[in-house]
Parts: sequence; structure tokens; C-alpha cells
Amino acid sequence: MSDSLFARAVRRLRRIISEPRPKKFPWSEAVEEALRQPTPLALLPAEDAELASLVRRACARERPDSRSLFFQDGAPLACWREEDVGLDGDWLTSPNYYPLYHALLQEAVGTRSNVRLLEIGVRTGYLGVVFAPATEGAAVYCGVDPNIYLHNGLRLADQALAAMRAMRPAFSYELIKGYSHDERIRRRLRSVEKFGYIHIDGDHSLEGKLADLELSRSLLKPGGLVLVDDYHHMPAVPEAIQRAFALGWYRRFAVGPTVRGLAVLS
Repeated sequence: MSDSLFARAVRRLRRIISEPRPKKFPWSEAVEEALRQPTPLALLPAEDAELASLVRRACARERPDSRSLFFQDGAPLACWREEDVGLDGDWLTSPNYYPLYHALLQEAVGTRSNVRLLEIGVRTGYLGVVFAPATEGAAVYCGVDPNIYLHNGLRLADQALAAMRAMRPAFSYELIKGYSHDERIRRRLRSVEKFGYIHIDGDHSLEGKLADLELSRSLLKPGGLVLVDDYHHMPAVPEAIQRAFALGWYRRFAVGPTVRGLAVLS
């Protein structure tokens, strides 16, 4: 193993060891039912033709590079962390990560207005910054994060998203500090207008992913999309999706070729 690969492995191990474990919440009966699904589970359905076509069109679009997305006038937005460059396959600067997200959102949103996106797991606001220029009319970003993985993550997200709002007056945002598993936050999300797009990148345990998938189906507008990061990166992600499909929570499925794999559900 090269020094570079060894150093990355050490950094990753340190992150895993030091990462705060999510606060425990009682899981809903729907999640408990999903956990009781027999093994082996039924296979996932074949990729949906319409969703797969959406992914192909997004892949064919011309994409800005990451620095074009996250820099203004040569200076980085607050969300940009040099410490993130080079991590885990260099997801931050790869053309097949945030630039592909941008293309996919552009393709999905089209000319629609009043577009609403919920993100579970904000980090420093990278996806919110990508979402804003992918829309043409009124758009709302809502992010939920406990703000413990990075102690200043929501502060950096707020600064970056405020810069996007200054450039795009039709863009607005809200950041909610807390766990998506917290019933108080769930009630809050259920009390507002539903979302056309939901990005799940929070708790990566099987139970946590199931809880977010179960919540998202109740918050999604008809015809909306749920995007689940780390499909090829974390074993709990495809298993949670498999269990969700076994119970009929979602009907359509495709995979986008991002650095870590992106499941697209509807």
C-alpha cells in the first residue's frame, strides 16, 4: 500500500472511531416490520425505464466542475473544506459526484417552479449549493442535521446558502438542527408542504436508513424522487432499500453512477 493510500486509510479509521454515534430513538412499527423481513430478501426490481432514462440524460449533460459550483469570484464558499479534498476517492472534486448531482437535478427539475428539496445529512451544505443553480424559478432547500459530525457544519452551510440566496432572490432555505429520527422534527417536517426531491445521506446504520426511507415516503410529493447516497459504498444502504421495496414503500428504482453510487427511488 502506498504512503498516500495508507494515510487515507488511517484518516478514514480515525473518522470512524471518533464519529459520534447517533442518539438512540425508538423505531416506528414500520421500521421494526422492515427489520423483521426474512433473509434472503426478494431481489430489487429491474431498473425503471423512465428513471434510468433520466439518469442517462443527466450523464449526457455538460457539467460544471466542482470549483465552478463551490467558488465565487475565485474564492471558495463557506461550505468548501480543503480537508475534504482527496477523501474517499476524492468525492469533492470528482466530476461524477456533485457535478453529476447538479446535472441530475437540472434534468429532473427542468423549468418547474416552487421546487422543494429536503436533505437529511447536511454536512456543510454542499448539496444545497448545488441545488440552487439547478433551478430557474422559486426553490426551497431544507436541511436536517444534528451538527455533531462536523461541529461547525450548519454554520458553514448557513453562510454558503446565504450567499446563494443573495445571488438568487427566488431561492430560500431552512436548516434544522437535530436528528431526522426525532419525532419532534418529524412532526415539523410533516406539517409543511411536501417535497419534490429528498436526499438521504444521514445515519448510515440499517435502522437509520430504514427510518429515513420510511419518513421520506410520507414527505414526498406524487411523482417526486428520493435520492439515496452511498448505494455502492455502505452495505446498509442497498439492504435498507431492498427491505423498503419488499414492503412496497417504493415502486420504481434506478442507480446513478456517482462516485459512491446514487439510488433513485420513486
